[in-house]
Amino acid sequence: MQHALRAFTPREQKAVRAAAETFRPNPNLDTSSVIMELGVGEALVSTLEGKGVPSVVQRTLIRPPSSRLGPISAAERRDCIQSSPLFGLYERARDRESAYEMLTERARDQARVEERQREEDLRTGAYDGKSLSAARAPAFSCQISAAMTGRGRTARPSGASGPHRVTACWRQA
Repeated sequence: MQHALRAFTPREQKAVRAAAETFRPNPNLDTSSVIMELGVGEALVSTLEGKGVPSVVQRTLIRPPSSRLGPISAAERRDCIQSSPLFGLYERARDRESAYEMLTERARDQARVEERQREEDLRTGAYDGKSLSAARAPAFSCQISAAMTGRGRTARPSGASGPHRVTACWRQA
């Protein structure tokens, strides 16, 4: 948008031409001469079209804002609200369940299920104190190397010192 510019010196005329060249040209309008002729409430306007391409510049009248300094009265506020197309949609407050509340409840339910399972495992003797359910965990067999049991010698990584535990585990079918 460009409002009136006045150019009296060659330098100012060059600035007007530079401003006129920033607009997409309109074949029906000499932009640089129109910029200097604009009156009160007039402007040169170019907007962006569909894919961000600027439209051709047009001379247009600008409507002054219709506003007020200060608050509106209660009667004006009521009239404005009641004439709105959204009147009736937002008058009643709703306290819907938030995502945080849903996730918190889901976590509490899961904790209750796990606690019941632990209690059940303790009653049946399947709880080992570490896992949720040793009865439901896969069965593994392990064989500890001679270094752990003190029977014989074991291979150590190069540069390592002290006893090392080498364990071989496999899953039972």
